[in-house]
Amino acid sequence: MDEAESRRRAALSKKITSKASVVSRSTPTYPKSVQRKKQEGRVVVAVSVGTSGRVTSSRVTSSSRNAALDSAALKAARKFRFKPPINGLGKAVTTKISIPLTFKPRS
Repeated sequence: MDEAESRRRAALSKKITSKASVVSRSTPTYPKSVQRKKQEGRVVVAVSVGTSGRVTSSRVTSSSRNAALDSAALKAARKFRFKPPINGLGKAVTTKISIPLTFKPRS
């Protein structure tokens, strides 16, 4: 492979031709202790998605300021499955995605 071909392949490997998409999502369990108090909150979880579409790591990037809600959101986010993004060479690549999860008491 010559140098020009190597550069072309390197550029294609960095170009995303198909974005990641959710294949299955998990609804977070609303903790009973928080439900009884009729508390609500929004949590944003950043996940790293591997080439298999599974979440490889996760962390709260925007807290609800309630540890039970944050924990429930992390647990649910780890169960999400994705179709990973595809690069210009047709290969699945890793990515990072933010997942917002909202908790509201039922009326």
